[in-house]
Amino acid sequence: MNAVLRARLEELSLPELLPGDACPDPVAPMHCLTPAGVEIPGGLTVQFEVVELYRMEPDSVVQDVVGHRTVSTVYLGLNHGWAGIPLIWETMIFPDGDYAWRYATRAAAMNGHRTVLGILREMRSS
Repeated sequence: MNAVLRARLEELSLPELLPGDACPDPVAPMHCLTPAGVEIPGGLTVQFEVVELYRMEPDSVVQDVVGHRTVSTVYLGLNHGWAGIPLIWETMIFPDGDYAWRYATRAAAMNGHRTVLGILREMRSS
């Protein structure tokens, strides 16, 4: 990854929620939520089984390729929000994998995905 792209990504701050997004209710870290942010009842074994069902849905993963890089946004299911709102969506760039942005809602995740994609396309064309 070139230094200019690395600098752009390091300064990138993406919102976990968009204006008008309904914030998921707080839940303990390491608990699972549906893509809509609703806590999945039951123990972790049951929760992971439900998460796997949601992950099979077509809108649980979005991938776009720019040059040799793939921007991937996925539904995690497991709450990665250690303080504050639940974070259950994630955008990463592969093969770099150095950067990850997490979100509370699908709308915020798709916004982040488009933003990262736009930066990669802009850098590729310049």
